[in-house]
Amino acid sequence: MKDIRELFQISLAKTTNTQSITSWHTLCQALLLVLMLAIVSLSTALAGGPTGWGGGSCREVTAFPANLVAPGVYCLSFKYIDFPLASGALITISADNVVFDLNGATLGGTPKDSAFSLGIRSYGHSNITIRNGTIRGFNYGISLAAPLGYVNTTVRPSHSFLVENVRLIENRTAGIEVVGYDSVIRGNYIAHTGGSPDPRLSGHAWGMIAAGDGLRVIDNDVTHTHVNTATAAA
Repeated sequence: MKDIRELFQISLAKTTNTQSITSWHTLCQALLLVLMLAIVSLSTALAGGPTGWGGGSCREVTAFPANLVAPGVYCLSFKYIDFPLASGALITISADNVVFDLNGATLGGTPKDSAFSLGIRSYGHSNITIRNGTIRGFNYGISLAAPLGYVNTTVRPSHSFLVENVRLIENRTAGIEVVGYDSVIRGNYIAHTGGSPDPRLSGHAWGMIAAGDGLRVIDNDVTHTHVNTATAAA
């Protein structure tokens, strides 16, 4: 009888150990599955470009032309937007304290004939950041400007414009225009600016236009700026 009891206890111990090992294996497999799903979700989000922000971390711009009228962080819901304009700006910023992150996307807007258009424009506002993408084919790729001087104040204003990590390709008149105090233009690539067919503009081309006290221009690459010599005005 004693031998039978001992046998039963040994058998029960082995069963308990086997169940514990099985439970541990099941837990490990579940954790591995959760990790794999998290990696897949992250990869999908990153592959999605601008939509990869997710979770309400930015306000997606989905309709064009767009006018950003409130402070905040904005991004694009598409990787490539080709929107030729007859005139005006594709993105207008009409508020202070705005970050517009292209998040790797391209804004394309080659104007038809002698049309005059801008990729991103803001006038008379401050604390505006444009970063991380490509803008091509407009007359002005980016134009951020504010009145210089002491307007209704004895204290010099601070506009704090920032343009960084943007590729500006084949814009017809100027790649970047930044006119404002305490601004930074950093790490941009500006190439093949010029070639407007408009006789009023064809003789003029600037890779970068910049003005204002406290301005810093850092590590930009500006190359192949040219005028349109095919017109009489060039």
